[in-house]
Amino acid sequence: MEKKKINIAIAGVGNCASALLQGIEMYKNSPENVIGLMHYDLGGYTPGDINIVAAFDVDKRKVGKPLKEAIFAKPNCTTVFYDNLLDYLVTVQMGAVLDGVSEHMSDYDEDRTFVVADEEPCDVVRVLKESDAEVLINYLPVGSEKSRKILCSSMSRRKSRIYKCYASIYRFWWWMGKEVYRKKGYQLSAIT
Repeated sequence: MEKKKINIAIAGVGNCASALLQGIEMYKNSPENVIGLMHYDLGGYTPGDINIVAAFDVDKRKVGKPLKEAIFAKPNCTTVFYDNLLDYLVTVQMGAVLDGVSEHMSDYDEDRTFVVADEEPCDVVRVLKESDAEVLINYLPVGSEKSRKILCSSMSRRKSRIYKCYASIYRFWWWMGKEVYRKKGYQLSAIT
């Protein structure tokens, strides 16, 4: 019996998402070179078992683009350490701009700031359901509280997991309440 892949959705196709996808592909294709990984095999799963099924962003240089292209689009500036990426069957979907863009971002030139796409946001719940996403990695900027709540609510309807990669995730615990969270069978972790 073949092991099931782990279907992952990504909210925020920025530098962290770029490094994550480059790392997954590098380690998947070079299992002998696992420097930087704490565990190549985690519970029987390896980087090759990760399947990216959906991605969301609000920047016009990423929305509507293939994920393989979007992770290298401006304003991303992470080091490119592995560019032999899959042609993921994922097009970056427009997320809702619920929290706005920080005012200080207007102080930067276009290559260093967000340029919000003039698109209607997708139906996140529908996309997550149709893609069969089991895990959502939330790379939205710190302070994106309204957006975070929508994403968490969307994933809880799917009884899926959400991973927030910034320390402020604990606000979600207060917002939703530990008892409600437990009853839904929803798992939440923070990666800092």
